[in-house]
Amino acid sequence: MSLNQTQVSQLYVAIFGRASEKAGNAFWQGEGDTLSVVADKMLASDGGTWYFGDKLNNNQQFIEHIYKNTLGKTADQDPDGIAHWVAKLEGGESKGSVVEAMINALVTGDFTGDTLAIQAQQRFLNRLAVSDATAETNLTADLTDASMQKFANFINSVDHTPASKAAAIAAVEAAANASEPPVQI
Repeated sequence: MSLNQTQVSQLYVAIFGRASEKAGNAFWQGEGDTLSVVADKMLASDGGTWYFGDKLNNNQQFIEHIYKNTLGKTADQDPDGIAHWVAKLEGGESKGSVVEAMINALVTGDFTGDTLAIQAQQRFLNRLAVSDATAETNLTADLTDASMQKFANFINSVDHTPASKAAAIAAVEAAANASEPPVQI
């Protein structure tokens, strides 16, 4: 069984901090049957090593990066949470399995009564919706700073509000429409 578009979007947002493009999303859907397997493959890919550089070799920096992408939080804002996930890596869990656990905790967690956690969850879900919308377009990406920044920009302004999600999806659609070749009649 392979992953679906939204699961791959979860990985793009969590790992790369950007929306997924159609070809990349489709490719990763067939690369494994669990988020952890595909996450480990993404991290080992040319794109993963290009994007992370030395952060892949430092568990603290890696978790801080994923935390920022998923929750929008820094180590100063949640040192205990970051320490929890770093301990998982230090205990021998793969980066992919930790990323999967973080995503699952965020997506399925019941944060009743914790406004900040609810907002972080909705922020992540909104960013997934934008990534999925981007994966439905003809937009393409390559391993250049400009290309990666373009796909990061699609989600950078997305927060927990429906308005930010709608504005980002409109920006994605406008970019896709601008890049489409003219119709020959």
